[in-house]
Amino acid sequence: MMALYDTSVLWIIIVISCFASPSVQDEHLPDIQRLRKALGMTGSRLRNRLVRPVLSENTTIDVTVTVDVSDIFSIQLDGREATFKGQTCISWFADILKWDPNDFNGLQSVTLLSYEMWVPDIEIFNRVNFMNPYNRRRSPIRLFSNGTLGFCEYKTMSVSCDTDMYAFPVDRHQCSVLFGSTTYGIKKLNLKPVLHRDYEKITSRYAEWRLLAADFRLRPGSFDDYFDYTLQLDLVIERRFSHHFHRFVIPMCIGTALTALSCWLPLTSPKKFALPLIGLLLLTYTINYYSIMLRSSSTTPLILKFASDLMFFTAFIIFLAVLIMILEESETIELPSHPLLDRLLKVESVQSYLLSEEALISDATEEAEMQNPPAGQSLEDLPVIEERFEERFKATRTWPRLLTVLQRVSSALFLSLYLVVYYVTIGSVD
Repeated sequence: MMALYDTSVLWIIIVISCFASPSVQDEHLPDIQRLRKALGMTGSRLRNRLVRPVLSENTTIDVTVTVDVSDIFSIQLDGREATFKGQTCISWFADILKWDPNDFNGLQSVTLLSYEMWVPDIEIFNRVNFMNPYNRRRSPIRLFSNGTLGFCEYKTMSVSCDTDMYAFPVDRHQCSVLFGSTTYGIKKLNLKPVLHRDYEKITSRYAEWRLLAADFRLRPGSFDDYFDYTLQLDLVIERRFSHHFHRFVIPMCIGTALTALSCWLPLTSPKKFALPLIGLLLLTYTINYYSIMLRSSSTTPLILKFASDLMFFTAFIIFLAVLIMILEESETIELPSHPLLDRLLKVESVQSYLLSEEALISDATEEAEMQNPPAGQSLEDLPVIEERFEERFKATRTWPRLLTVLQRVSSALFLSLYLVVYYVTIGSVD
């Protein structure tokens, strides 16, 4: 805890000293020149800037890397890329660069240029834009009398992100930044990570995004990596739920409700066709929008699978609604048919049909009598004859009811199965 406190105090001193007034520096100008000469930062001794400032080659230099993320600049899910802005401070200790302030009129610190001394080659390994490398040579370095050196600079970090959207509409992404040395191993440079966590002050240029969590730690390299060890900064960013609530959740609920209502409510045929059609159009637009946005996701979200299946299920419900409309209209229209076809549909075999020739002649006679009743026959006998024709359309009236039952059973089964799959999957993940 004390080490973290000392590092924070040192970091604040470095930042303040970088903006120190020039008049303070001018007062100690002769002392600074004497100090630079005493430390070997003039003339031919500048060659020491390429060598670690240690008394022994086996000495390990502790390098503290402090990161403070201040702004989420841009996020591109299609390219799996995010850009952050923040301040990075690097400090280290050199025993051979210490001096006694009393020997230099109380001079406590001095500002030097980066090319005048050795600077740790801390780079960003996984930056996306290699055309704009991280240049540590542009910042002035502050050297203190106790041998501590440090510098700070603001820079933009463009790194790749993991866009696994399996838990959608919970929209979270993890972006990793790898800091490390390309020259020295852990026995030469001992990197120590320090992260300033003040999420309330972190701003975003996009209102729907926010920084949810951050972690900065030392990570050893694996066999497949090109580094022995690195400092890994993990940033978890989250899209606010209100963004998906209006664009995805509400259209999905409306489309599901329209499909379910068309199956269960006793509606007329035009409404049973219009409701799922509106839901299908709404689902098609929503799926098209999110399939483009999530095409770079490594895993297809379960809720997006449900949306696509619901779209095809709604199309199936519309097909059944069209069949119901056709069958209901056919109840009031006598479909033309030949007596031979009716007889073939009623008998079990061709042999029984041939044996029922007399019945066929009798049916033809009854049809003629119904149209032109013979003399002496009253019209009161016609309902009895009409009942026989009504039996022919009994099956036609039954099919709309069966299709309606099929709509209701399939909708209940579809929704219940997806609820079970959702809760089982979420339970296994948790």
